[in-house]
Amino acid sequence: MSRQRRRLGSALCALCVAVLIHSAGAARAQETPGAVTVEKAAAVLPQEQGARLRLPVARTRVPVTSLVNALREAREFDPQYRGAIEERSFNESSAAVSSLAYWPQLSYTRQQLDVDTGTRTTLSVTQPVFSWDKYFLMQQAEPRSVLAASTLAQRDQDLGQRLLLAVTELVRARDAVRLSDYLIDLLKEQATRAQRMYDLGQGTITDMRDAAVRYEQARAGHLTAATRVRVAESKFASIVGAPPAPRAFAIVDVPPRIALDPAARYSEQASERNPLVIVARQNERIAELDAQRSKSATMPTVSAVVARTQLDTSSNHYAGFAINFPLQATSIPQIAGALAQANRARERRRQAEQEAQLEVDRLRALVDSGQQEFTIRKEGILAAELAVDSNLKSQQGGVRTTIDVLNAIQTLATVRNDYVNTAATLAENYMNLLLQAGYTTDEAIARIERTLFGS
Repeated sequence: MSRQRRRLGSALCALCVAVLIHSAGAARAQETPGAVTVEKAAAVLPQEQGARLRLPVARTRVPVTSLVNALREAREFDPQYRGAIEERSFNESSAAVSSLAYWPQLSYTRQQLDVDTGTRTTLSVTQPVFSWDKYFLMQQAEPRSVLAASTLAQRDQDLGQRLLLAVTELVRARDAVRLSDYLIDLLKEQATRAQRMYDLGQGTITDMRDAAVRYEQARAGHLTAATRVRVAESKFASIVGAPPAPRAFAIVDVPPRIALDPAARYSEQASERNPLVIVARQNERIAELDAQRSKSATMPTVSAVVARTQLDTSSNHYAGFAINFPLQATSIPQIAGALAQANRARERRRQAEQEAQLEVDRLRALVDSGQQEFTIRKEGILAAELAVDSNLKSQQGGVRTTIDVLNAIQTLATVRNDYVNTAATLAENYMNLLLQAGYTTDEAIARIERTLFGS
């Protein structure tokens, strides 16, 4: 009878080990239940699956011609985003650990006590049956999976914002170079004319000096603008991994008007799809479950145990249940700390929701007013160009002085610079509005490119 019991215990241990090995292999081959939630939460993410543990490969530095292509290249090159992909892998592993909380545990020990004549080996399998701590830990698998996907979505939005800022700075810098070339030609002509008129005794030294000063200032400004272009191109390449094409990212003359949704719709989308809000909610849920785990620290746990102990030629088998009462003095302050963390996470969630609503309202108002300002700036450029042409003709007729022409040229430069700044700021505000409302980075970048660059 004892031999039959030993054989039964050995078979039960071998069966438990086989179940553990088979379950581990199946978990690697199939998705866990939490993975379904990850896919649902990752619907707002770019198709970056399969990029884990893959380092950026060496690529030829082919100039980038569009904003959409720049975003795709940046996801393969930008070190911050590549690190975010590994951050998601770490967060997903934490979710996997939580989902395996109720899995059996295999233990093997080998020791020799003073009272033993040989080596004692023990092989045991413990299966949790009732444990509030493991139950609440297992409940964290789903929010941790959603947190992993939403955190990557947040990092992807940050990449899109950094890319757009680099592009708008490049647009400003290139336009400053073109504007300085235009000003240099006009001011050089005025400086030459003022010098000739002074030599002929028909002009004043004030006009000659003023024209010469403004001409030299324009030349110095051109050097600053050229340096600004090189810096902007370097910043762009540091994110994308390739330089921008020389003629890429040119603002269209007549951009299409942005069709804005009602503010209530943007607010509703921000509440449902904004990654920052989703992250705050999942952190709140995880903190609440941690508080429940802390409260259950004094609750008993029940486990099924199958053990086999071998000493020399004799062996002992055991199958039964183990009850543990974890009474510790540190449990009370740990409970208080966990509750405080849960309350802090709750307030942070409220703060994230309020900030998202306020930001959506602010950005929508800025985009709406920015479109009107953009149209006015465009009309201002046409008026300033006509003013320069009129002053030049009046100067030839002796009606306008050199100072009047120089002031008209300076006004044109100011209006043109304001126009480009308004266009870039409008694109940045529109981008932030779309991201706050929960649109994917791909869709936001595509809309910006159609609106600002017409492609």
